[in-house]
Amino acid sequence: MSIAEGEFWYAGIRSVLNNHFRNVQPTVSLFSFNFSVDGLPLHKRTRKQFWQILMSIQEMPEVPVLMVGNFCGESKTQSTEEYLRPLVNELNELM
Repeated sequence: MSIAEGEFWYAGIRSVLNNHFRNVQPTVSLFSFNFSVDGLPLHKRTRKQFWQILMSIQEMPEVPVLMVGNFCGESKTQSTEEYLRPLVNELNELM
């Protein structure tokens, strides 16, 4: 989906968890999530950047950090609302 300064892909918490646990049974039934946002340049010669929404599971440190969303643009998005809204909406549904 397009947002103000670039393109945004949102996989979603459910989708990422279903994909990860497709062939592996989770060892716990209740999860606590840690979320972080991290930006990185694609290359020194371009202004393109990735800004990822990352998720880890507190009770399962052996599970790798999972990418829930990713923004790509010339700079970080100025619209935090558009960037975080899908995540916030899904978290509200899950509670």
